[in-house]
Amino acid sequence: MGAFVEYESNSGFLINEEKIRKIYKIICEGFKDAIAANKINLTIYRSDSFFYTTTDLEDLINEDNIEYRKITALEITVKSSNQDFKEETPTSLSLVFSKPRQRVRTPEINFYLQGEDRNFVFVLGSDIKKYLDNEIKFKTTFNVFHLLNRFDRSFGGGAAFPRWFFSLYFFLLFIGLFITAIPSLILALTDDQRFAFIISITLGALFLLFILSSSYLFPNCLFLFGKEKSRYNRILSIRSNIFWVVFVGLVISIIGGIIMSAFGS
Repeated sequence: MGAFVEYESNSGFLINEEKIRKIYKIICEGFKDAIAANKINLTIYRSDSFFYTTTDLEDLINEDNIEYRKITALEITVKSSNQDFKEETPTSLSLVFSKPRQRVRTPEINFYLQGEDRNFVFVLGSDIKKYLDNEIKFKTTFNVFHLLNRFDRSFGGGAAFPRWFFSLYFFLLFIGLFITAIPSLILALTDDQRFAFIISITLGALFLLFILSSSYLFPNCLFLFGKEKSRYNRILSIRSNIFWVVFVGLVISIIGGIIMSAFGS
């Protein structure tokens, strides 16, 4: 009697050269004959609607990954012949990493391994699942649109959440409040209340901008090869600047304002 191991995740992933080589090594150590027989197949899908299958890991690592032909999905497959494991049913492995797509319900990480050698299936499956959990999968996500897309795919018929509608709604809501209610409300407040209210509005606006830019600042599914590496490093630099210049600077300004107000009174 055979066995199978399966694993799915929608928490995003980050794959770079170091991590893909480690995954490749784990699979090679499990299928000891596979690399010699060229049975580890890598299928690379790109945003220009082009895909190809290769047995050379360097082809993936050397992808330029520029804007109009970014890697959108990677499928790693291994299928052992009957003679290799001397079994009636071939042992097979499929590991897929895929960015979210419009109107398509697919997990971002999808792993499946089956075979008649139960010990082989459970040991190799456990090694791969452990590495996916600890090194590949994002532990948490700050991308609000990613969470909304997951909700919508589960309960909304599979269509991806229209982020432009979400952004437009909150933008118009904020503008409407600013034009109609906020000016008259500010005039009715005392000086201390006005200061606290302005600070609250500023923090709210910054938080809204943070939420709306979360899909750019916190990408969930990353193939860090070629140009994508420099783009991600640029995002990390922007995140650092936002934290130190905007948030830390704002906190210092608020504290300074409170101290000056206390001494002034």
